[in-house]
Amino acid sequence: MVAIMAGALAGLDGFGVWGFFGAGIHWIEISLHEFGGMPLSLAYLLIFLFSACLALFPALVGRWSWRFHDRPTSRWLLVTPALWTLSEWVRSWFLSGFPWLSLGYAATPKGPLAGFTPLLGVFGASAATVLGAGLLTLALLSLRHHRSSLVSLLALGILLASGLALQRLPWVHPLGQPIAVNLLQGNIPQDMKFVAESRGLIVQRYNTLLFNSTGRLILL
Repeated sequence: MVAIMAGALAGLDGFGVWGFFGAGIHWIEISLHEFGGMPLSLAYLLIFLFSACLALFPALVGRWSWRFHDRPTSRWLLVTPALWTLSEWVRSWFLSGFPWLSLGYAATPKGPLAGFTPLLGVFGASAATVLGAGLLTLALLSLRHHRSSLVSLLALGILLASGLALQRLPWVHPLGQPIAVNLLQGNIPQDMKFVAESRGLIVQRYNTLLFNSTGRLILL
């Protein structure tokens, strides 16, 4: 019973990331309320529920990683980074996906772990971030055992130094001359976008933008 409760608390700790998601997606209130016409109270309720759903992913990571609580090295250096990265990957496609707010984005553009991004992508940068957190956790848990703590800190230093060193490598090279690119956004209000009577105005606005564009590549 104690183990079950401890595992549940570990999952609850993971669910505590709800605040992270709540802060990260609060801006959809603008789409829901200001453009969608939804009542403000209902918009914030939906944001709360959506954040709670997103927080279920790290909650499951916390719950499952607790099963390795008696093996801290495996838990923090293998299981937790793997489960966290898997949870971000699943979140990127499950129910059409919500890939925003992955930890790997915190490494860009010039963070010490950004060097892993060209090789492993954003999920690889997330794995490196969680691995670094795991090494720091092990160092703090083993303060009484100075050698173990120093080994963890040394490994963390190597991880950070590797990320910095990888940033110095030229992964891509320019090919040919640069071209001018124009990205066109008509900025059509939501209450006009799907109204048949507004179709002519929308087409006219984009025609004007197209004729005034000077780029070789034009994206609508």
